Amino acid sequence: MRRAIGLLFLSMLIIAMFAPQAAAQKGQLVVGFSAYSAAFMPAFVADRSGYFSQEGLSVKLIFFQSGVQLAQSLISGDTQIGMGSAPELITAVNAGVKMRAVWGISNKMPYALISRPQIRTINELKGKKIAVSSRGSLSEFLAAYVLKSKGLDPQRDVTYLPIGGVPTRFAAVQSGSVDASLISAAHFEKARQSGLNLLLMLEDIIPEWPLDIIYLREDFLTSREAEFKAYLKAYRQGVATSKKNPDAAIAGLRHSLRFDQSLAKEGYHAYVSSLPDDGRIAEKGLELTVDQMFESGTIKKRFSMKELIDYRYIWEAQKK
Repeated sequence: MRRAIGLLFLSMLIIAMFAPQAAAQKGQLVVGFSAYSAAFMPAFVADRSGYFSQEGLSVKLIFFQSGVQLAQSLISGDTQIGMGSAPELITAVNAGVKMRAVWGISNKMPYALISRPQIRTINELKGKKIAVSSRGSLSEFLAAYVLKSKGLDPQRDVTYLPIGGVPTRFAAVQSGSVDASLISAAHFEKARQSGLNLLLMLEDIIPEWPLDIIYLREDFLTSREAEFKAYLKAYRQGVATSKKNPDAAIAGLRHSLRFDQSLAKEGYHAYVSSLPDDGRIAEKGLELTVDQMFESGTIKKRFSMKELIDYRYIWEAQKK
């Protein structure tokens, strides 16, 4: 797996070196999301409320099946702003890509490990199949961390099947085609109603986590910083509106994620309190991610926080 991930990001780096950022008209931004997650509600609210257009931006929101796919699109220049998780950023930086996180989206550990009804403990997953979004993704990293914390060998004791986002993985566990997977908070009640087992709430072992971050290529900031600042201003308005107006946020989730009313409400309440006003990134969780990826051989060194985070915009927000 480590060799495959390394080769993938090496190819991505070559693309980045020889294919400059795709040309885009000023004010036009493609924003990519690594998952169908309620944590991204501020962006959906900003889009539906017209905050982006008020800042002179034409923003296109694109969903990817995994963070790895999002990172590929950022590196090629097809996407300018990434809304995703830390492992793909770290892997890209490890491959030599000039990319950094600039803002924290959600500091929450919202995942649970679920299983088929016949599997009642984590130890019973030995020899079983675990669904993940893609190899090297956040879902695989967290599943491996859970297994290791409970005494299993995450590389030898289970088989990982890359099949896509949470809805697809949830359905696979329901059908019995896989034995377990991670799901997000918006799906907890549905899992209980379906008779699936919630083997572990990950917040019990990882209380604070940089669930999602905004990250982008450094050359984008160099050439188009004014547009990013305009995007961030509108996004922060989306954060404020999400907290003050639940109905607007729930409507945004229903529109952008195609959630029904019940799922949108559950997703809203699961994530809204985790949205930082000042963009703070949960660094302890990020350091844990770096440590685990280094120990597994996925990355070649333990990167410092300054190598992964551009603090300028967070510090500016905290001063205000």
